[in-house]
This record gives sequence, structure tokens and C-alpha cells, in this order.
Amino acid sequence: MTTTFSLKYMLQPAAVDICIGHGILAGTLITQCKKIGYRVALMADDTVAALHGAQVLAVLLKNEIPAELLTFPAGEKSKNRDTKAALEDQLFAKKYGRDTLLIGLGGGVTTDLVGFLASSFCRGVPFLLLPTSLLAMVDASLGGKTGLNVPAGKNLVGSLYHPRGVYMELDFLKSLPAKELQNGLVEMIKHGIVLDASYFAALETQALAHVLDMPQLILQSCQIKQVVVQEDEFEQGKRRLLNFGHTIGHALEAASGYTLSHGDAVALGMIGELELALAEGYAPAAVLPRLKKLYALLGIDPKISFKTTPKQLYELMQLDKKSLDQTPRFVMLTQIGHAEPFAGVFCRPVEQAVLFNVLERMCVCYAS
Repeated sequence: MTTTFSLKYMLQPAAVDICIGHGILAGTLITQCKKIGYRVALMADDTVAALHGAQVLAVLLKNEIPAELLTFPAGEKSKNRDTKAALEDQLFAKKYGRDTLLIGLGGGVTTDLVGFLASSFCRGVPFLLLPTSLLAMVDASLGGKTGLNVPAGKNLVGSLYHPRGVYMELDFLKSLPAKELQNGLVEMIKHGIVLDASYFAALETQALAHVLDMPQLILQSCQIKQVVVQEDEFEQGKRRLLNFGHTIGHALEAASGYTLSHGDAVALGMIGELELALAEGYAPAAVLPRLKKLYALLGIDPKISFKTTPKQLYELMQLDKKSLDQTPRFVMLTQIGHAEPFAGVFCRPVEQAVLFNVLERMCVCYAS
């Protein structure tokens, strides 16, 4: 099964093609490359390059598309300004200019890094994405957000810049360890719990071993996100719902020095932010047990294995994109599939004492 659909955004005059299926590298990807007609710089971290780089490069060259492979060290710690500058210098050294097409091959670090690089290289060049992780397919490659981590926090430097196309080759998922599949499943759970109750219920019938056999659920997750992004491209309202679990989650990632995976961080963040909704009287008590039961079904068992404090996490959250006057604001779930809209703002602050109480409990209950 191969599914292709196109999306229109204010920031992108050309439609963004989204293609999900098997064996798409030699088809729709090549068609788009030839349509753009530029010299290609294929970018991947060294781990993904070893797995898939030669294969993708060979497909490009076989179809007479001039291309070179550029790599960088794998891991969240490479998602920084130094890596971006090093890649830019490589491009200039190889005489790439405005007639450049970047292709990001990899997970969320790569999609964020290559997207931001494309938005600024020679004042903006087109790019395509080949996500290789489930997390990148259902979240990081979609919606136009790009960004880097800085000492002050996660994704605080970046841009909104859409790719010309996203090509999700499902065969790439076969190389992923269970932990990487779980990272993507956390984002799929988020889409269901905050936006689509029937989708959440469908996930409750799955098991981790069956992830590779559920392309329809991957497609649905992408479509849930895209409906919201098209409605609120600039994140002034409803798109904030997609950050459920991320306010606490990003703070945990930064506090860990990015040793905590994004999936585990967001899994913990959703628990914490759901506890805030319970404390504030929005969410019914039955929601949290359902979320934890789904985690257990899918083998998701996040732990805090580093030292942190509510004060440190709060200070990191003050820089969150939903914060107002350095006060963190949170999505308030009212039931599975729905959150309180708050007159179109879709988030609100909580008393610091309530927040610190939840954070303290998390630091104790999920310590390893």
C-alpha cells in the first residue's frame, strides 16, 4: 500500500507531498527530485548513513541526479549550532549554491537540523525529508517546525519552513530497535489522547510487535497532526494541543543533558500534565489509568535516571514556547480526545505550588 496526499500552507507556495508506503524511493522521490532539478546534498547522521545512505545515494545516481552524501555524528547532542555550521561549511567547500536541494535522511534530529539549515542556507533552498524512524514519520517531519538545542533549552533556535515533500519508506522501520519504535508510539498516543478518542482506542488494541503491520495507524497519526497544522500553521491556538506532554517533557530532556529519549520524556510529560489537569478539576480520574495501561501494553516504561529538582524543571519550562511572561502554560485535557479550548488559547497557567507538587511526585515515583 502506498498513500500520497498533498498539503497547502501559507508559508509554502508549492504543495507539500506526503507519501507513505513501501518501495517509494525509486518512484515519487525521484519524480520530485527531477521536478526541482537541482544538485542534491543528502544528509544523514553516521548511524543512518551506514544503514541506508549508500542505498539512497545509489538510487539518486542511478537516475542521473547529481548527489553527494554528507554526514554528522549521531545523537541529540549533535542538534546544535556547531553541527549546522559544520554542514554549511561542507556545502560551501563542495561549491553548493542556491541551486541546491537538501534531502534529510534520518530521525527527528536530522529532520529538524536539515530543515533549519535549508531555511537559512543561501537565504533558503528547497528540501525533502526521508524519515527513517517512527517518531520522525508521525511527528518531526510534519508541520514545518525546525530547530536546534541551545544551552538554555530544547528547540529554542529554529524556523517554520516546510519541505517540498516527505517520503515515508516503511521498510526503513525494519531496522529500528524496539526502543525507537516506542519513541514514535508515544507521539501517536499523544495525537489520540488529545485529539481523537477513537484513534486512542485503536491503539489500545495493538501490541509493540505489531507496529510494522499497522501502516493505517501511522497514516492516521500523520493526518490527525496535519489537520491541526493546516488550521493553525503559526501555533497561535489549536496547534498548541500538539505540545501536550512536551512542556514538562522538553524540560526533562534538557535537565538530563539529552540522555533521556524524547519518547520517554514526552511519556513522562503526558503523565505530569494529565496530573495537572486532574488537580485543576478538568480531567476525569479514569483517564490516567488508561494512559498508563496503554504504556504497559506497548512496553513503554520511562524512568528518571538523572538528578533534577522541581525548581530546575520549572526554570527550563519558563522558556517553553507556550509560556507567557515566563510563566509556563499547559494544555488541560478534559477527556480522551478533547482539551479545554480556553477561548482559542488552548492552554493556561497553574499555581506554582500545584506544579511543584506534581513535579516532586514525578521525580520520586519515576526515579530509577
